Amino acid sequence: MVRYAPLGKIGAAAYAQLAGGKKKKDALLCLNTEGTPMTDVAYWFKPALAVAKVKDYHWHDNRHTACSRWVMGGVPLAAVSKYVGHSTAQMTMRYAHLMPGANTLASSVVDAFYANEGQREVATDTGTGTVTISSFSRASKLL
Repeated sequence: MVRYAPLGKIGAAAYAQLAGGKKKKDALLCLNTEGTPMTDVAYWFKPALAVAKVKDYHWHDNRHTACSRWVMGGVPLAAVSKYVGHSTAQMTMRYAHLMPGANTLASSVVDAFYANEGQREVATDTGTGTVTISSFSRASKLL
């Protein structure tokens, strides 16, 4: 399965440097020590962690870090889900608490909706035309 995710300037520069050494344009970018496609990162990742003296870090932690940073940066959850290929929306929702200012945004939207009550018309999607917000306010006072 092919999946597309954004690549920043540093990643693009690293890719260009690695790809510059390819013999053929369509050759795979990273090969293992036998010259065959990489299917496992453990043979180089674990030794690199040992040399760096990093404890309790796993390859999958990179995925969690990417998801967390995208969400904290304001990338919509639907886009994050697409980038990492989560099978359900619940998988991506575990990062929702990291959304910056989500509650502030929700409050602002509510406030904006009721700003200038009675003066603003709101288009409905029912095909009935427009209604004024004040008509909703009058109706709610009757309830």
